Amino acid sequence: MDSDCDMAIDAVEKAAQVFISDKQLGALTSHGRVRGAHTGNVLQKMQDVYIDGSCRAIKAMETTFSSVTCCSGSLSFYRRAAIQHFIHDWAHDRLYQEGVEGEEGEKVRANNNTTTAFASPILQTGNDDLNTLKSTSDPDIDDTKAPQHYWNVKYSQNIRVNVGVPTTLMALLKQQIRWKKSFIRSLSSTGGMYWRRPFYPALLYYIQTAMKFLRPYILFHALFVLPFEGDIRSTILWLLGVLFTGMIYSVDFRLRNPGDRLWIYRPVFTFITTFLYTWLLPYAAATIRNKGWR
Repeated sequence: MDSDCDMAIDAVEKAAQVFISDKQLGALTSHGRVRGAHTGNVLQKMQDVYIDGSCRAIKAMETTFSSVTCCSGSLSFYRRAAIQHFIHDWAHDRLYQEGVEGEEGEKVRANNNTTTAFASPILQTGNDDLNTLKSTSDPDIDDTKAPQHYWNVKYSQNIRVNVGVPTTLMALLKQQIRWKKSFIRSLSSTGGMYWRRPFYPALLYYIQTAMKFLRPYILFHALFVLPFEGDIRSTILWLLGVLFTGMIYSVDFRLRNPGDRLWIYRPVFTFITTFLYTWLLPYAAATIRNKGWR
């Protein structure tokens, strides 16, 4: 759980029940809502509806195939057998130590062009402690080799966490740039193994990944090339399509949260993600060697 989040009092109990019911479950992520959104500023309200929709649309879809692509750092649970064999590699990841931080990474502090990684105490121990980690009485763990199958990765809407979010646009954009860098650096590993998942979630993953890199071209073509060619109608139709997409999320939020007026902020945030977030990926790629994260 991220340090700026707080989970529901029954979150651990519910997570344990899910793990007990599914022996193949390796990781479980939760449903996030922005803490204090109803009394916060406009940006917090927009992020609340956005996070809620991302969980209920993307993660909920992926969990039908037990193949959630991203376990949120706000609150996620892991079966020790699923991650124990990789703890050493993760702790000694060179890019991690150099300070390229993403949503799932530890916090990194930049000071006079140097970085310090704040790893958990378990990752600051010596070889004796790592060997202790490898020996366990857990019956789910086979210490002789890493599991050959893939683990189920799921999302639960019933496990809740309140998320702390940036309160200014500049802080939000800096956060998104960090996450985009994490996305880029993980492409080789995630993209190289996701084809082993069921066909439909794998297909959706690769389509979504490709679209992230195509969006700058689509946006530029719709806003500049088409009007220059005199095709204003297509540009207007595209803008209406963006608005319609935001409204779909708004209707979903409204149906699941009767009486909650935050739904009106979702279409507005859709335009922010379209016209601002789109350009952050190429910027993150161009500045990926920049170790500072603030």
